[in-house]
Amino acid sequence: MAGARNTGFGRYAAIAALAGLAKLRTGSRMHRIIWAVVFVVATYALVLSNGRTEVFSFIVSAFVVLYADKSKRVVYLLAGIGVAILLV
Repeated sequence: MAGARNTGFGRYAAIAALAGLAKLRTGSRMHRIIWAVVFVVATYALVLSNGRTEVFSFIVSAFVVLYADKSKRVVYLLAGIGVAILLV
């Protein structure tokens, strides 16, 4: 029986989490709540997949997505450095 490996599952979860993170910052309150749920569930699925490459690429991509917002760039950079220190 064919099935997805955990790294493939993690890759799809990372893509869904990045989409949720990008959409989380804009839209109405209801849309942000829906995208927050998508982000949390996809991030949890990413952690469950135990894919090191997928988690690393998600972190780097999340920095890129957050860096694109010019108005809050410094806040996101400082928070990202703090989270990276905690993860190490």
